[in-house]
Amino acid sequence: MPDRTRAFRAVLESLGLASHFQRGRRLFRAGAVQSLIVATSVAVATVRDADPETADTHRVRIAVRAFTAAQWRQVEEVLSAQAIHVATLLAGEVPDGLDEILAESGLSLLPQSVDEVALSCSCRSWPEPCLHVIAAWYALAAEFERDPFAMFAWRGRGRDELLDRLRIPPATPTVTASPPPRGFWQAGPRARRPARLPGVRRPDAILDQLDPLPLAVGRHAVVDLIRPVYARVVAPDGGH
Repeated sequence: MPDRTRAFRAVLESLGLASHFQRGRRLFRAGAVQSLIVATSVAVATVRDADPETADTHRVRIAVRAFTAAQWRQVEEVLSAQAIHVATLLAGEVPDGLDEILAESGLSLLPQSVDEVALSCSCRSWPEPCLHVIAAWYALAAEFERDPFAMFAWRGRGRDELLDRLRIPPATPTVTASPPPRGFWQAGPRARRPARLPGVRRPDAILDQLDPLPLAVGRHAVVDLIRPVYARVVAPDGGH
């Protein structure tokens, strides 16, 4: 039995009344708890009476305070901070050391004392807690052992909702590029054309036959910056 489940059982047992708890435990082991539903803040059980002649059933409620939205954000941040925690939960298990991790934030999935829970039973018998409450408490501990997600549900997060929230990747900050300086895309004055040698056809004349290129580098049109390249290519020494 996990330590957290054993500790949960011990919370009620700390009230004393050893013989009374033994009877309640026997009632649980005899299968008297006929149903158990765990929902946000409350676990509701129907428990058959200990007297087989009456065959009466009683409704037991074990209530706890659900985590607030801010507390759940803390839990989700703690769990999502480690990929192994998310992977373990997705596999249907509770991460090792979860109780210690939550304790650092002042939280605990399971109550640490009877003062944190509210107990009630329709039988209204004495002493309190009655045998039906004790049997339901042991049944709840067994349910937490069978399905660890029931602990999260009791505090206000069902299995599907919790896993969906943990699957959401963290928001990626939006990077906005600074706008270019004013006039960056506007061409400035034309660059001076290369000198034309007498009797030599300009090698860059082909550029004059093309449609104007609406491109500029800095303050000059791209086509003007290309002209010297043509001159170097056809130079006798190859531009060297």
